[in-house]
Amino acid sequence: MSPSYIGTEFYSTCLNSANFRIASYDDGNTITIYRSDTWSLAASITLNKFGNYSYYCNSNYPFFINSTKPISVSYDNIGPYHDSNDDFTSVYTDKIWVRIPRHLWICSYDNNNFIRVQNSSLEDVWSGTLNEGDCWFSGNLPADFYYINATYPITAQFGLEDNDIYGIVYGRTFQNGTQIYYFYSYGYTIVSSLYPNTFVKIENLETGRGNWSGTLINEGDYVRVQQISSFIFGAPDYVRMRVISYKPVIVYTEANAYGFGSEQIPSISGKGAGTYFVFRVGWSSSSSNPRYIRIVGTEPDTTVTISGCISTSTTLTKGQQVEYSCGTSWGLVRITSTKPVLVFERGHNIGEDISIVLPYRIVSPEPTTSIRNEETTIVNITLSLLSSGNPAASMGNQFTSIIYLTNGTIIQKDFSLENNCNLGKDCILGKSTISLNSNVAIDKIKVCSKACSLICNEYKVS
Repeated sequence: MSPSYIGTEFYSTCLNSANFRIASYDDGNTITIYRSDTWSLAASITLNKFGNYSYYCNSNYPFFINSTKPISVSYDNIGPYHDSNDDFTSVYTDKIWVRIPRHLWICSYDNNNFIRVQNSSLEDVWSGTLNEGDCWFSGNLPADFYYINATYPITAQFGLEDNDIYGIVYGRTFQNGTQIYYFYSYGYTIVSSLYPNTFVKIENLETGRGNWSGTLINEGDYVRVQQISSFIFGAPDYVRMRVISYKPVIVYTEANAYGFGSEQIPSISGKGAGTYFVFRVGWSSSSSNPRYIRIVGTEPDTTVTISGCISTSTTLTKGQQVEYSCGTSWGLVRITSTKPVLVFERGHNIGEDISIVLPYRIVSPEPTTSIRNEETTIVNITLSLLSSGNPAASMGNQFTSIIYLTNGTIIQKDFSLENNCNLGKDCILGKSTISLNSNVAIDKIKVCSKACSLICNEYKVS
């Protein structure tokens, strides 16, 4: 699931001792914050581009944040210097302006991906070029707002990581629903399905421990596999991972202890607001130490039905929040509503939390799903350079091309051949007709064998 993170309207819960972290992407940006259960004005401020503001919400109330121009929002109550205060959150994007307490992991999905990280003074903290599957980690960033700017979208995980941790990882979703995630596991990787009969492949790219592949039969089924067995208290533990799924899933990672932390749960569509949610809560030691689900309404007279480890129904009005508990570790929760709602999940103990907030009103560009027939580009692709060290291995006759446009749009097209294509031989896919807006050019094309997703070739288009 690949949601947007920049918008002009946000509904969010808050937690004790927490701050909302707000970052502006334009000048003259007026931001108002309301406590949405009473619609009382909490704060109003004007920010310029790359300006930031921390609002101490310090409560369990719901809030509504509105802006005249684009912003991104997160909340946290973890300090940068207390190693036991740990949680993380993640994004999949090419640009974001966000507060980071200390730790930052970045993983690339593309070759020649130039990435720059700047602090709140717009001073370079790091810049470099990563290829597909490459990652970068910083373990000692001063707590600050940071601007991450990449040529192609990346997964960024950030927070303060130790052994009390549970959260969602975001990765790349293609137009046909297949997904790939490059990220760091903090001990365990959990994948839960959003649709029946979902094939999933989990790969530990460093040690191989915790590899798994199989089919999740039912909606909401999950698999949990361990990558790290020995944890160091007061220091981050992590290992580089890849998850491939043939249908949309939710990917989580957790460590070995209490699973503190909070996160917003994306709807089945991948957006923040929705009418159907299927997910797994974190680890719960007992019914007296449960996980909690918070639901915030966005419209009057919204009927909400919850099933799974929680079984109840309620009616919400605009801005109202309700909370329920689930005492089952990795318990299944399904939420259906008649109008859009937002869902948040947290641990029993509050005080080790960070979460990105997904916008209710999105203003950042979303992937193009339909293209006008204004210009035709003919692309001839040869796979003769592909090699896995086994010239007799077959790549099959089914291929996927991933087309990267210069405006950041990613389009996927499938190809098939009459005969199987073996490695070591020229394999001409033929001609692909791609209809594009006349002012949009192709940056590069990546072609992968469906029979073996590791066999790919990339072509830069000039």
